[in-house]
Amino acid sequence: MQKNLSPTLLILALLIGACSADNSKPVYVAQTGNDDTGTGTITQPFQSVEKALSQVKPGETVYLRGGRYPAVQARINVQATAAKPVIVASYPGEKAVLEGKTGVTKGDCNISNHGNAVIHIDRSSHVKIQNLEISSSPGCGINLTDSDSVTVSGNKIHSTWSRGLGGSGSNLTFEKNEVFNCVLQNENESTTSFWSGGIATWSRTNGTPSQNVTWKENWVHDCWGEGLSALLVEGAHIEGNRVGDNYSVNIYVDHSRDVKILNNTSYVTDNRHMRTDQMTNAYGLSMASEYYPQTSNIPLERVQISGNLFQGMHYGIVYWRDSRNQSFNNTYRDISITGNTLKGIVDIPILFKPVPGGYEAPSRNTMTGNTVKTSRAGQTVVLGNPSGWTTN
Repeated sequence: MQKNLSPTLLILALLIGACSADNSKPVYVAQTGNDDTGTGTITQPFQSVEKALSQVKPGETVYLRGGRYPAVQARINVQATAAKPVIVASYPGEKAVLEGKTGVTKGDCNISNHGNAVIHIDRSSHVKIQNLEISSSPGCGINLTDSDSVTVSGNKIHSTWSRGLGGSGSNLTFEKNEVFNCVLQNENESTTSFWSGGIATWSRTNGTPSQNVTWKENWVHDCWGEGLSALLVEGAHIEGNRVGDNYSVNIYVDHSRDVKILNNTSYVTDNRHMRTDQMTNAYGLSMASEYYPQTSNIPLERVQISGNLFQGMHYGIVYWRDSRNQSFNNTYRDISITGNTLKGIVDIPILFKPVPGGYEAPSRNTMTGNTVKTSRAGQTVVLGNPSGWTTN
């Protein structure tokens, strides 16, 4: 017969159980802290973000007390788990502002370079970045390299030389962030060769595509590059975002497949970011398979475009071909365009440029139930390979 626990033992058992269930150990950073003598507790915090993140362990939550942290260049390299993630966040009720380094060489974010990111998540897993403000980076705001199960949510990221947020990996989620005034490398069209995006992906360091990436309910605006860019992704989910007044393209899909673009608002309200070499403002949604010699060649296929609003731009939905890509599958197939609204378009609301002979012909594409207002140029839909489409 089992005896009942005494009240004292019962309370002790409950406390032990609660501690075991709570996998999050808090670590604190404050401007008044000390990296040499601090222990990371709330009464003895570290002073620098770098100190806390360089030694973060699975199950720890790093709380940044409110205030401005200058010259931040922090790296996270940790293999956490779903049960014991690493969380980096502003202390509840406060806002930590992380600024990039000054006096360093400005650079882009690519396969081999983290681009002087304010936070670089390097080959890590199960990391969450929440409720921070990131600004003034000489490279990227938050950059990911070959990481898995990373969520970046509720942050404000702006004034970055290269992209605001993004990188490579699998099972990545970018949600409810505001990203603006990024890609300053191309401010006032200061570069003609390459520019990044506000929130953009790229291939892994071995050249294979990123996988299962979600952009949800972000607001990306006033960047000197693309707004949202699904580059080299297998499995992209782009839903409920507001994307507007960016340079060249608001939403860009390049070398990607199994893509869902649902219920987004893509808009242009002015010509501050006009692309003067083409005399066009940003396209609403652009798709292509550009020439990238160092990466896998992924055909553009299985793309669902549904329930979106495109308003005020030069082209609403456009496909274009990069002639430098000589692959036979430099084409598109299984594109579904349904239930979208396109209005206030300057030139052509829906334009698919032709795929010439010698390449795989476009096939199994559908276009139904869209509201397409005649553009200022008197156009509605132009399909370069109409035999590859079913429309009504």
